[in-house]
Amino acid sequence: MSNKTVLGFCIGGGKEKLIRQCCRSACAEYRSMVPSDSKKSLGSLAGIAGISPKAVVAAEGEKIQSEMLVFSGFDQEALDEFLDLYRTMGIEKIDYKAMVTMHNIFWTPESLYQELKKEHASMKR
Repeated sequence: MSNKTVLGFCIGGGKEKLIRQCCRSACAEYRSMVPSDSKKSLGSLAGIAGISPKAVVAAEGEKIQSEMLVFSGFDQEALDEFLDLYRTMGIEKIDYKAMVTMHNIFWTPESLYQELKKEHASMKR
């Protein structure tokens, strides 16, 4: 996972334009996801070689309804730099953010969204 990629789900036009600028500054590729992408594996959407689009962990339940960013190929330093730039540019906060990991690489974006939603709800309690 060496190429930095940011997957954007449910991101609006003006905000997406700013995120694209942020990605260019961070030498990362931005990919705007469409509803049909939510059934493919995160690894294939991020362009990771050898990862099949067919997901192992399929989503059940609610579709992605909120903005979500998924990062691939970022080490901790690069991610911190990206998020610092994101804040500096004044881009409105996105609650659901995650990294593609060896644990979730075969999940669908919908599965990841469900997990992030649960984590977000438990943190707000």
